[in-house]
Amino acid sequence: MVGHLPPIEVLMGIVLLFGSAKATFNWDLYGTLTGLVLRHLNGSISDFDWWTLRMSHALEPEQQQRLAWNMPWTQALRQGRSLLELQEQLRPSNPLKLQLWMGFYWHLRRSSRLDGRLTFDFARTLRRLQLQQQPQPELWSPQLQNMWQSLPRSMRLILHSRWLCLQHEREMLYAVGGLRLELGANSNCSMWQVQELSEQRGHWLGLLNVCDKNSRWFISMQEHDATTHLLHSVPSHTARKLCVLEGLGYLGDAVSPLSDCHWKLNDCRHLPQILFGS
Repeated sequence: MVGHLPPIEVLMGIVLLFGSAKATFNWDLYGTLTGLVLRHLNGSISDFDWWTLRMSHALEPEQQQRLAWNMPWTQALRQGRSLLELQEQLRPSNPLKLQLWMGFYWHLRRSSRLDGRLTFDFARTLRRLQLQQQPQPELWSPQLQNMWQSLPRSMRLILHSRWLCLQHEREMLYAVGGLRLELGANSNCSMWQVQELSEQRGHWLGLLNVCDKNSRWFISMQEHDATTHLLHSVPSHTARKLCVLEGLGYLGDAVSPLSDCHWKLNDCRHLPQILFGS
């Protein structure tokens, strides 16, 4: 006896064998394929990668985009996956996964479910895609540019700039290593290099001083809409912080006034050219 394949598997075979144009002739392609995406999302990561790679070859870019926009993400989340788990599984490694990943971002944004940790992870992945645009320009599309522009300005600045200057919000002094301060960004010692930490550190970034390799602060991207940041001595919210009172730097603790410890992050990529004309 010959077994019968489920209609959804027949559609997949038609799409992969003949291309999407023939599959759409008598099928509700997007409604059916969203069910396939949900099915493979419930499988292993390797299975999902393999399936989306094959579908990337079978579907035209416009069809991949429409599929992503028609995804019932609320249904996917009802199947017990956390937002972080789903975000990780959708991390782009082929064109269809990229479209699904972007669609998931906009769903979370529309439904006000983007917290600092999720936003920072999206932003960090976007930045990596941006750095790949020279060898693979097709990866950086207007869609990705729109997504980048939708991120908080401070997050875009931190991830895009190689060097930052740290300016105290109230007293307008700049950190130059240790507890030392200066009025104005007048030397390359005002520059701090942004360093990504391990995945286990989640939403933390390191800032390393260009002159003093032992001087390092950590900022949390959890408060993703913040216009100022706290400079922590270690990547922990309970750590001591760099604070300023009457022109002098000190290490603050939990009882220190927050107004002493708020810092603005400025883009200082062009400071060497300004200082040295090179």
